[in-house]
Amino acid sequence: MRLYVREFGSGAPFVMLHGLFGNGENWRSIARRFSDSFRILLPDLRNHGDSPHAPSLELEEMANDVVETADNLGVERFALLGHSLGGKVAMTVALRHPDRVQALVVVDIAPRTYKASHEAIVDGMQAVLNQSVTSRKEAYAVLAEYVPHASVRGFLLKSLTRAPTGEYRWKLNLKAIQSHYRSMIQWPIRKAVYSGPTLFVAGEQSGYVSPDRDADVIRDLFPNAVLEVIPKTGHWLHFEQPDELVRRLDVFFTRNI
Repeated sequence: MRLYVREFGSGAPFVMLHGLFGNGENWRSIARRFSDSFRILLPDLRNHGDSPHAPSLELEEMANDVVETADNLGVERFALLGHSLGGKVAMTVALRHPDRVQALVVVDIAPRTYKASHEAIVDGMQAVLNQSVTSRKEAYAVLAEYVPHASVRGFLLKSLTRAPTGEYRWKLNLKAIQSHYRSMIQWPIRKAVYSGPTLFVAGEQSGYVSPDRDADVIRDLFPNAVLEVIPKTGHWLHFEQPDELVRRLDVFFTRNI
């Protein structure tokens, strides 16, 4: 599948992947800071944003989408970054197509299976559709019954759009996310290696990545990986600590590209 891509800047190609419920716009502000040195590519993953919808949402398929999109853009090798679900997709691309990835950055996710933790969000988004809301304010109020954090509700509403017929709908494919959520939180790859330069960046307060728990499994698959933790930061590092994340990316790219 060829994905919808925002593109700007010039230099070596740099692909940045968003997480579940997001789209490529999530990385735009940070990506702009690298546009003097890189050709920035911000795809929407399948069933997200402006990319095509499909009934399936498996990691291997999403990884293949990234490679196919790069092929269509004439991009052979690229630096690759992914956050959360996008980080799992990025790891899958690197492990399945190591010759295509010049350097890898994984933001606040590890190559392991996670417990289900997004059911309330999915239920809230479905409730918005079920209640046929007539305004974004109404949608926000419906989500508040399921999603306690205002910042998360605001993030989700970025994917709410109004159809030509007047009703509100989600740009992302909620049905596919509901059907494949359990498979997305799995980690299926055990016997593969990406030996290129790799940076894992974790938020100290997020709970998604722990050096004590995850360092060995990371280095089994990514033997040259460096794992860094940003203090006093949760899962959304690019929103909570953008300057610190950019600083660490600068150091990594200066050493490896």
